[in-house]
Amino acid sequence: MTKKLLTIAIAAIAFIFSANAQTIVSTTPTNRNALLEEFTGRNCGYCPDGHLIANQIAAQHPGRFWSINIHAGGFSPTTYPNLNTSDGNIIHNYFNISGYPCGTVNRNSRVPSDRGSWSGQVNNVLSQSSCVNIGAIAIINPETRMLHVDVELYYTANSTASTNKLSVALLQDNILGSQSGGSSNPSQWINGQYNHMHIFR
Repeated sequence: MTKKLLTIAIAAIAFIFSANAQTIVSTTPTNRNALLEEFTGRNCGYCPDGHLIANQIAAQHPGRFWSINIHAGGFSPTTYPNLNTSDGNIIHNYFNISGYPCGTVNRNSRVPSDRGSWSGQVNNVLSQSSCVNIGAIAIINPETRMLHVDVELYYTANSTASTNKLSVALLQDNILGSQSGGSSNPSQWINGQYNHMHIFR
């Protein structure tokens, strides 16, 4: 057996042992958490109001709501700081977007909704039971700049879908740059620049 195959075999055995022990998530049934994928851009004058609304929802539901700012589309320039990504463009193009800011909560529709309806959609999701608990632990090695993510799932009920898929996203905070209408979200307006948060990278 070559060294490479031996390493794979050891990794497979380690996975089998670790798969039998829940270490990150609870085995108790819980309700769903909510994720807002917000489509935004630095040239969008109404987008800071969307960011503010998402921040307010997060403050109302700590530990149960997250938002991801996906910079893509006509209002998202590629000049510095370029907040666009190729994966963000793929996600953006999957949805039928007619205006900005818009977003989808737990991907409940191919047509993202405007910022005025996000809170109600989030409240609806948070009241629904979940068939699976998901947890993750991320460790960054600053010397090698490598990120290691362990994700654990525990099904507390049968899924209504025949196939379940999982995406892991990396977000970045505290990127200073331009933003049309940035002063409408004063907590993120710093010395004439906008502090971009939870940016999909």
